[in-house]
Amino acid sequence: MAARAGQGRHHLDQRGRGGADKVARFLLGLLRREPDVELVEDDINGTPGVTVAIAGTTVAVLAADVRDGLITDLWLVVNPDKLHVWTDTPTAR
Repeated sequence: MAARAGQGRHHLDQRGRGGADKVARFLLGLLRREPDVELVEDDINGTPGVTVAIAGTTVAVLAADVRDGLITDLWLVVNPDKLHVWTDTPTAR
């Protein structure tokens, strides 16, 4: 399941996406819209994940819950107020 929330700053589809295939297609669709996107593997609050940057600016953070070696949940953060840890200074983290 992938869940997203824009906290009123961004309009996002609030429906969860079920199943690995649906989530993968959804994420690939997002990547196709922005060909210059950069994904960097990162530790997101102690959870495996990636930061998503466009033109060197972090625009999203994707964290994964992993159980028994499988990704069970994905959390996408796009609210700029919550991304300050990744967008302020490199030493802030």
